[in-house]
Amino acid sequence: NAEYLSDNSAAITLQQTDDFIENFVTTTNFLILKNERLYSLAQNIKKIFPENASFMITEDINKIISKK
Repeated sequence: NAEYLSDNSAAITLQQTDDFIENFVTTTNFLILKNERLYSLAQNIKKIFPENASFMITEDINKIISKK
């Protein structure tokens, strides 16, 4: 979930508060201006998920479906 990704520096989560839009714009601008931070997030998410994650998920779904 998003909290797991955020805890592992693979995503940035924003709370849905009254100033959400302002925080969203600020965070988006920060990522646009600081490409190294965006790159860091991308590298960290690669560490969490294997390259073949979508294949693994599809295989698990197929196994579940075939059991029914």
